[in-house]
Amino acid sequence: MTDQAGFQNAKAVAAAVSDVLTGATPVLARGRLVGLWFLSARARRVEKADVRRIDLMFRARVED
Repeated sequence: MTDQAGFQNAKAVAAAVSDVLTGATPVLARGRLVGLWFLSARARRVEKADVRRIDLMFRARVED
């Protein structure tokens, strides 16, 4: 989320987050990450506020 004009800064942060997650091998308390796939992104302006928001959705497969 950002309160800066336009979506450019929010898009840059979303891209950086996506890049980090796509190449990540996180340590889990149980099991291991088998795959992580980007599904979608949704950019929107939060109502009644001058805030932009980008929601990223990933699908993860974990093996125990």
